[in-house]
Amino acid sequence: MDYGRPLAPGLTFHAHGWGRQDLSGSDVFDDRSDGELLYGYLGYTFFPGGPGVRIGRQIIFTGLMDERIDGLSFKSPISQWMTLSAYGGAPAVDSTYKDRREQRVYGCRMGFNLGDAETGLSFQTIQNAEPDDDQRIGLDLYTILPADIIFSGFSSLNLVSNAWAEHSYEMKFRVKDIEIKSMYQRIQFQDLFSEGSLKSSPFRFLGETDEILTVVGGDASWQRPLFEIGAQIKNYAYDQRSESNIYSAGFFNWTAWDMAEISLECGLMNGDSPQNRFTLGRSAVKMHSLPFLPQSLIMSADFIYVKYDEPIYEKKDSMTAIVNCSGRFFKNMFEVIVSADYSKDPYFDRDIGASLIFLYDGGSGALGAQP
Repeated sequence: MDYGRPLAPGLTFHAHGWGRQDLSGSDVFDDRSDGELLYGYLGYTFFPGGPGVRIGRQIIFTGLMDERIDGLSFKSPISQWMTLSAYGGAPAVDSTYKDRREQRVYGCRMGFNLGDAETGLSFQTIQNAEPDDDQRIGLDLYTILPADIIFSGFSSLNLVSNAWAEHSYEMKFRVKDIEIKSMYQRIQFQDLFSEGSLKSSPFRFLGETDEILTVVGGDASWQRPLFEIGAQIKNYAYDQRSESNIYSAGFFNWTAWDMAEISLECGLMNGDSPQNRFTLGRSAVKMHSLPFLPQSLIMSADFIYVKYDEPIYEKKDSMTAIVNCSGRFFKNMFEVIVSADYSKDPYFDRDIGASLIFLYDGGSGALGAQP
């Protein structure tokens, strides 16, 4: 649910959640949540481009922070060249991670606009995190270099262990109709997923390892008004496992006069372990503004197929299929989204799901996630 326009001055309200009911009567899922409020907050913007405040359950995506909290956030320009963002609250977690509800997280970011460059300094601390409070500082950068070369990325330092947790940088530029990108990422899991980290518990076990992941790669694409053809390659190197995986792929995207979009991808993963040696194929289609159909109706489908070089649990392939259909009604005030998905892989026999979503925004068009 969305009320008001997010960028306009005044009061806005945004909420999104989900619920489910086990129709089989089984007690298998009794220990799992039957619903969750993903976000729900009030926001107030004093004037266009001016200070803004949010209170409630929200997603903070600024500087070092990329997590849901129950609390307060504030963002305001200080001058023509500086912007201050600050937030504080408790981690927004369900009953599975209720031990983390005692934690408190605070942080801020000072942003500097330097014309063709923007940079920011961030600080974040998590209190009541055992054995030590988690504290980090970070630097993010976005700059346009000569010849329209764009360089961006960030680095974060764990102040408790006094070690770098993550580096992630990207550079891209164009040569006529060809766009070229290169990227570098280095993650030291022990310092990124520390015991006080706000990262989701399914991944926090990585903090107990000394593993270091280094990813180096790039892609190039020939871009024309109606189509795009390209190729990419990435190397994933693991320090402790002494393992390297190389993924290479080619892709094709085609747009048919604002009526349909088609995407194709074929990739090959060449790794040192059986689960990391496979061939991947992906196709996607999106159709809108079709003749004899409502102009607001949008249909899309996505299909992914993976063929493993060696069987995994006696299965040699996996498949995922997703279908979506959405449309706006009643003077564009409501949007209805219907989706269905099917998947099977070596770890699950099959998984079938469907969803029906109603969204209301009063006709503003600001639907979807407003974290």
